Amino acid sequence: MPELLQKIPNAPVTWVGAVDWNVRNFHGYKTSLGSSYNAYIVEGSEKVAVIDSVKAPFSSELMDKVKQVVDPAKVDYIVCNHAEPDHSGSIKDLVKLCPNAKVVTNNLCKKMLGMMNDTAEWQWQVVRDQDELSLGDRTLKFITSPMVHWPESMYSYLVEDEILFSMDSFGQHFASSKRFDTDYEWPLLLRQMKEYYANILMLFGKTIQRAVKKVAGLPIKVVAPAHGLILTDRIPDVLAKYDDWTHLRPEKKVVILYDTMYDSTERMAREIYRGAADAGCEVKLLRLRENDLTKVADEILDAAGWAIGSATLNENMMPTVGAAMTYLKGLLDPADKPVMSFGSHGWNGKGVDELNKMLEAMKANVVTETIKSKFRPTPEDVEKCYQAGLELGRKALEHYESKHTEAAE
Repeated sequence: MPELLQKIPNAPVTWVGAVDWNVRNFHGYKTSLGSSYNAYIVEGSEKVAVIDSVKAPFSSELMDKVKQVVDPAKVDYIVCNHAEPDHSGSIKDLVKLCPNAKVVTNNLCKKMLGMMNDTAEWQWQVVRDQDELSLGDRTLKFITSPMVHWPESMYSYLVEDEILFSMDSFGQHFASSKRFDTDYEWPLLLRQMKEYYANILMLFGKTIQRAVKKVAGLPIKVVAPAHGLILTDRIPDVLAKYDDWTHLRPEKKVVILYDTMYDSTERMAREIYRGAADAGCEVKLLRLRENDLTKVADEILDAAGWAIGSATLNENMMPTVGAAMTYLKGLLDPADKPVMSFGSHGWNGKGVDELNKMLEAMKANVVTETIKSKFRPTPEDVEKCYQAGLELGRKALEHYESKHTEAAE
């Protein structure tokens, strides 16, 4: 059953989005709690605007909700903050429903929408950074936020009510019948927000820093993202977390990723674990067959160092290791966290060699010599792994101190 309309308290804004209870994969990211596609109606004294739309399969829900709130013929503007289809997939239906509405967006977004829709008959109002749009007693201000996480993305800000419509920033893939952060415990919200950032936005930390800086001086009472819960209570905490994440500011933590065939690589991983723990780090040991890429990204986001290990299979690394490396290569920029590589092999030791090629392509900060073990790790191999883990842990703590010293300056 479609979720009920919900108003933002003390503001002329109604949530008219859709909840996707059953989506379990989003760009390769496992969305175990589903998601939502948030759209909003803003009713000014003279004009009405719809902010964003929803993914195409949920178009009829959006149309029904809009009709419950306003006469569609009285909608003056359809604001598109982001052209990605999970937000713009039903905009063509919205344009048909609201015959008098202009589509309000920036020039690049207009071009992108034209590549995905027949827009020949659409009415447009193209805006630039800091432009304002009057709704009578309410004003929408537009703030461009390129590469958060597409080049055309922008924020909309409702000036009088201090509401930031933040597009993908500050979002979470979180299906729920309730709309606000105050309806859930902070640890649950934080966990979903961190997972979302790690898997969708981590690569774009520098551009997100710039975008957040542009809105940091604005009074913000409400953050209304395009996915997940509307934020009303812990906005300073959320901004602080985003500051940490966008700067890849770590915890005192080392993550060890690996896959193994006959437990030899696992034996090595456990010794590296022991060394890093003895250096004073929290350590996470993740065998990649049992830990998906979503978990990997989530743990790497706030790790101060990491290790990656693989057995050799068909003259290459294990498929799970290859997938993890491909995923992380697309997310880590800069790849400055200390890292080491290791692995066992039989007659052919190319698995770790291929792994090292990927680390080199990432320009990864490799801090110890690669450790390779033939068949079963010898006592000497085990000791090397322990010492390498100890060194990795020390380097991770140095990286932690460096990043947090930067923050304090």
